Amino acid sequence: MSLIVLSQIERTIGHLSHDEQLWLIEQFTHYLREESIESDAVEQTAFESQLADMATDLEIRAELQEIGKETYACDSPYRIEGLKIVEMGE
Repeated sequence: MSLIVLSQIERTIGHLSHDEQLWLIEQFTHYLREESIESDAVEQTAFESQLADMATDLEIRAELQEIGKETYACDSPYRIEGLKIVEMGE
């Protein structure tokens, strides 16, 4: 938005009563919160999708297996299966 338009909006707001200015701020706050909630939901969905993709990626699974072998090589009663650690014998 251009500086000219923003200056016009500022001047117009200056002509509003105090109560009208407060109402306008409340409307802006509500709008920004709703926008933020929607944005967070989209980001969360994208993150979960990426995790699901990683969980099925054979290279990542192989790397996790290798890390598991290195991490739990010493007499540990646990092993790694995919993305979880399970007790031996399960």
